[in-house]
Amino acid sequence: MREISSGTLTVDSLKVAILAALHIADELHRLKNMHEQADSQLAARSAECAEMLDRLLKVRSTLEHEQGSAGKLSLG
Repeated sequence: MREISSGTLTVDSLKVAILAALHIADELHRLKNMHEQADSQLAARSAECAEMLDRLLKVRSTLEHEQGSAGKLSLG
């Protein structure tokens, strides 16, 4: 409130309190938006990582299966 009151020409404490409350509300709104954007980015990256891991595990499983089949054929 001191910062706001020093920048205004009025000394009405109610007006200063209202301006301070509006400033706090604006800051909260901006921080919520930043938080939502960060959450969205994290969710997107997490989904990408999960997809990459699924592909890797599928390739690994396929290779293990092929190697197991090749070993059985050469023994028989």
